[in-house]
Amino acid sequence: MGAADAKPTQALNDKNHPINFVTFHPTNRGVFATDWGHDVRLWNADSGQPTGTDMSGNTDGINRIRFSPDGKLVASVGHDRRVHLWDTATRQAAGTPMEGHQGGPILGVAFSPDGATMATGGSDNAVRLWNVATRTQIGQPLTGHTRSVYSVAFSPDGQLLASGSDDETIRLWNLTR
Repeated sequence: MGAADAKPTQALNDKNHPINFVTFHPTNRGVFATDWGHDVRLWNADSGQPTGTDMSGNTDGINRIRFSPDGKLVASVGHDRRVHLWDTATRQAAGTPMEGHQGGPILGVAFSPDGATMATGGSDNAVRLWNVATRTQIGQPLTGHTRSVYSVAFSPDGQLLASGSDDETIRLWNLTR
């Protein structure tokens, strides 16, 4: 079967809100999604039903969610300029939200391949690195973009970080120095 032959099997949304981001859990068939509200919700991909409690704590709209490589944590970022980490098993906050971006929402988030570091990009034109275990910022913000940073991604070996911006550039950051 090719992509042109694919048919939707079911629609997952019981809140009647536009969905702005979805991602599969890396180790099971759970689908995590967020709408323009304040919650992250999990659906069972087989039954099409929401499961468990929503992860609530963002105080403004969520832009992105991303899993740690082992699937034990999910990060949500958005308009409240905080990085929220959630324990996916308990659906509870995993520590205090991290703050650092100034002047607008956080737009992108990614975990390093080993799950020890997280990167965020925001409308403050900066990329920030975070120590996941201590929930603290690593060093100074990575600067060079002249407009909002919408996307961040680690290379498979974790040595490079790419950031994509509204300034029409992709910047590569060497993390081994």
